[in-house]
Amino acid sequence: MKKIKLLCLSLLSVLFACALIPARNVSAFGPELDDRQALTLVHQYQAVRAEAEDEDERSKEKVLDIHPTQLAVGMRSVKEKSKNLAGKSDKELKRYLKDHPVPVVLGPNKKMYMIDHHHLTRAAWEADIKKVYVVVQADLSRSRNFWGEMEAKKWVYPYDQFGVRRAYSEIPGDVRGLADDPYRSLAGAVRDEGGYDKNETPFSEFRWAEFFRTRIARELVNRDFDKAVQDGVRLAKSPAARGLPGYSGR
Repeated sequence: MKKIKLLCLSLLSVLFACALIPARNVSAFGPELDDRQALTLVHQYQAVRAEAEDEDERSKEKVLDIHPTQLAVGMRSVKEKSKNLAGKSDKELKRYLKDHPVPVVLGPNKKMYMIDHHHLTRAAWEADIKKVYVVVQADLSRSRNFWGEMEAKKWVYPYDQFGVRRAYSEIPGDVRGLADDPYRSLAGAVRDEGGYDKNETPFSEFRWAEFFRTRIARELVNRDFDKAVQDGVRLAKSPAARGLPGYSGR
């Protein structure tokens, strides 16, 4: 239905443009339009556009109404994303957010739980962006074992910034409560430097973060991040990392 509406909007936009062309030129695009037909077309265009804008707005949700499914993020990565978002024009920002909707699962009482894009959502809040686009991936609102199903589907990562497993009840209610795990930032940076391949494995960066946590001192990560990334790339290509998602060894 949405695609049909967008198609109608595009067609009406073209016809509306034609209606503004002097009558002697309209014949090049089809039958001539009299004033009444042109006015009707304008009203149709406005109605379809308003409906499309309403539907677009309904696909957005308040950042703080979307519940996390993990306890930590890499704040260094968040800051970079936030700076990037803040530097976009309104048009660029809307396009970017529409291209990166937050996937959510509906839980008890129809509350929304994000299963990806925690960094983007926290970055949006940091950049004072009140709403983001969402896409519903599943409805578990009637589940009698919501968190059990979420874990079975690998849609929750209940580990804190030190890699310690926590109770589901300790997962923060919104992105403001997410803690900083510097090893998560390290894992993302190592991937960006070619240490391992981007992949679709759920929470793969956290698996790499745990790998680095036992091999690179936290003090180094905090003091000399670039050096930690270099060490991380070397470790990511070593046989010790074989079996981790995205491992290439090259």
